[in-house]
Amino acid sequence: MKQEDFEEYIYELQNKKFKTNRRTSTIINNFYTLVTIVIMTITIVIYVNIIVPSQKKQNQQSKKYEKTTTKHISH
Repeated sequence: MKQEDFEEYIYELQNKKFKTNRRTSTIINNFYTLVTIVIMTITIVIYVNIIVPSQKKQNQQSKKYEKTTTKHISH
């Protein structure tokens, strides 16, 4: 094998390996992006459906309690 052929062969191998690593990196990056989006969506849905209604209910109960205690104190 001539030196030029050998250098060309090495160059092709390096480029091929780089493309493969780049493709793998892109796939992994896309996977983690998708996982992040799913986790954030689940978090927002849980917050909106469970946390906020619970806080509203608790605020309403505390207001009712305040009203009843002020009635007892005033009478």
